[in-house]
Amino acid sequence: MDMDSQRIPYTAEFLADKPRHELASFVAEQRQLWPKHDFPRLNISKTKREHLFNVLTNPQYGFTRLAPEPRAPSRNCITDNDDLTPLNSSGGTPVADVDVAGQIIQASLQAASQAASEPSAGPVAGPSASRSSKTPTPTVPGLPVGVNVYLVDNRFNPTRKTAVRMSVDPMSDLVVEDDGARLVSAETIVAGVRESICILQGPLRFASPFRSNNTFLEYFGLCNGASLDTCIFKPSHIFLPENNELWIVIEKIADDYSTTIGLDSESPSSSSLVGGGLCNEPVGGDPPQLTQEEVFDTVVSWLKSRASATNGYRLFEAAHGRVLHNPDIIRIWKFVEQFHDSYYRVLHPATKKSIQKRMIRTALNLGETSFNDALDGSRLARIYGPGGSKEDPSVVTELAKIEEPPQGRVVLLDYLRTCEKAHL
Repeated sequence: MDMDSQRIPYTAEFLADKPRHELASFVAEQRQLWPKHDFPRLNISKTKREHLFNVLTNPQYGFTRLAPEPRAPSRNCITDNDDLTPLNSSGGTPVADVDVAGQIIQASLQAASQAASEPSAGPVAGPSASRSSKTPTPTVPGLPVGVNVYLVDNRFNPTRKTAVRMSVDPMSDLVVEDDGARLVSAETIVAGVRESICILQGPLRFASPFRSNNTFLEYFGLCNGASLDTCIFKPSHIFLPENNELWIVIEKIADDYSTTIGLDSESPSSSSLVGGGLCNEPVGGDPPQLTQEEVFDTVVSWLKSRASATNGYRLFEAAHGRVLHNPDIIRIWKFVEQFHDSYYRVLHPATKKSIQKRMIRTALNLGETSFNDALDGSRLARIYGPGGSKEDPSVVTELAKIEEPPQGRVVLLDYLRTCEKAHL
């Protein structure tokens, strides 16, 4: 069968809960289709998620994916009905539940640590950078490569440990050397880390186990600010073990070390992997000093991860630019109102700044009018809809109405505002 006949277009529903780096990997498979005039120039590590989403779901650009095989999945496989919670800050574990988060991370990595025939002598306990205890993971040309990144964040006291799952593009992010060893783009890995944890505010540096001797760390990244534009990567690529597992150490820059240093057995980076927090502020220290713009970007990024883990987000994300039936409009309005009520004027844990409406609007990718209309619509539906303090049978009927073509948000909001005036 022709491979083209086995491909299907991307849909908003399929992409709704996918993070930016996964959408970027989909685009990278067919980067020649990226529109050169309608959208900014493609940059796999920096192009905004909304641009990636809009291009992938627009049939005129022709992006497609492999159709799923027409057979029932084994229960050893992940299916669409499984409850998946990613091990990063966008997952379902509340930020405040540090102990629970640590138990999740520790349990997920315990099997890998016990599978090794002898303890690792590396800078962190776990799979050795030069010896894999797992079957090598094959790289399929053209398909994204899944990478597990285990972070040891020494900016915090005690050290925070986090597991992050990301995808890399084998065409643009991987380099295969003559001996078959694979090197992965350091910039791509750091970009994925930035999307998965709350804050990467420089000056700081990144290190990974030295390829030829994993009892040493090799520093490969230096960042002076919160943006990737402030980062320098030397070397530009780092060694990717056969089991696709990377150990990354993050440190604040406090002195001038050489590029590669040895670690003694009592170094914080040499400790065994234990439970840690996700995006918690340093213990016993002040949060990093950020500019107003950096505070805004940091809070918005954190809110986006919170939104994606909130019930109703999938429908909300897939509804952008679509005309909806009344019941779906009400669900989206309620999602916006509940998210606003949950985070408005709440103190952000890392920056210690109060969350403002503009931050919430930006995180939800809503303009001021659309955001305020959603809040107003949800308020009116709560008052005059089912169980409301001024329940109106005609409003109850209108909110449940499904008609073709759907009337959309503007018509429904006008109806509710007219109803409110009639009850004054």
